Amino acid sequence: MSLQFFDENKDWLPQDDILAHPKIKLFINHAGKGGLTEAQYHGKPMLSLPVFGDQPANADGMVKKGFGLTINLLTLEEQPFREGIEEILSNPKYSQTVSTFSKLYRDRPLTARETVIYWTEYVIRHHGAPHLQSPVMHMSFIAANNLDIYAILAIIVVVLLLLAKAVIKFIIRKLSSKSKKVKKQ
Repeated sequence: MSLQFFDENKDWLPQDDILAHPKIKLFINHAGKGGLTEAQYHGKPMLSLPVFGDQPANADGMVKKGFGLTINLLTLEEQPFREGIEEILSNPKYSQTVSTFSKLYRDRPLTARETVIYWTEYVIRHHGAPHLQSPVMHMSFIAANNLDIYAILAIIVVVLLLLAKAVIKFIIRKLSSKSKKVKKQ
């Protein structure tokens, strides 16, 4: 039985659908958040080759959770790559760990579609559900953005700077008057 997703005439393939296929045993990826999430959802262990941005941190997190391994793409060689693949495919701990997470992730009373329908109907039934609205909805622009707090902090900083300037001037005057007295003697 072959995978029915591959067609040389297509520019794009549905990664989520491919990962859902039961014959997929390993997902080799660049550790993008979307791909990792899809693999976790479908319970597929991963071998990540992070490139830049958040990918190295995503790959490290995936390894710490026990969902797979990571290899540095910049120093990639055939032997470590092969060993990484063989380790993940031969050691059931990776697929078991990510499969357990997948089951937890999917354990919900409603599907995503049912959840959207429920909450949409709930808001309609309760005329906008004002009891669920954030308190920010009922605050002034100044309070919602903490502008009053920032103004108080700015005033405190200005007063402290002015006090510091006055103290420094006072100290300089005292020191310069003492040095003038010493020179006169």
